Amino acid sequence: MKIEKLSKNNLKDAVDLLVDVFDTSPNDDDYPGKWLPLSLEKDKIEEMFRGGEIPYLEYWVAIEEDKVIGVVGLYTRGDLDKKDVCWLGWFCIHPDYRGKGMGKKLLEFAIEKAKKMGKKIMKLYSSEHPIEKIANKMYEKMGFTIKRVKKIKDEKYKMIWRENVLKNRIH
Repeated sequence: MKIEKLSKNNLKDAVDLLVDVFDTSPNDDDYPGKWLPLSLEKDKIEEMFRGGEIPYLEYWVAIEEDKVIGVVGLYTRGDLDKKDVCWLGWFCIHPDYRGKGMGKKLLEFAIEKAKKMGKKIMKLYSSEHPIEKIANKMYEKMGFTIKRVKKIKDEKYKMIWRENVLKNRIH
């Protein structure tokens, strides 16, 4: 498996994978078909958020046999978080490639990127949805602790906010 930056060449495959895995649609606020292309156009991020809310947004794809099999992103939330915090965004591995250590490798890649950026805390959110069961176990093994669990109005499953203090050694 190789990991490379999201590009216009692999954008469609990355969005398709996320849409399939997370069963999301263009009507959703966090639709990957909106955020992934936006990450490729830094001037649009600045214009959209006026340099404040999302000052950093970047994605990478995992490639196996010339196929996008995973996606991972990092973003910061400007004034909403401390400067040493970043968020994991749109992390997944294609179901056919799970259980082979590829998800762990992709998550370790994101953690190392965050450390190189000087971040000390990585946050993420997931849910109690059954499709996230394996990911939630991996997050626990990788040192992410649950900070909050909340029922979101009109959502079937509770949201889970997790946090990892990055100065800890990766297992």
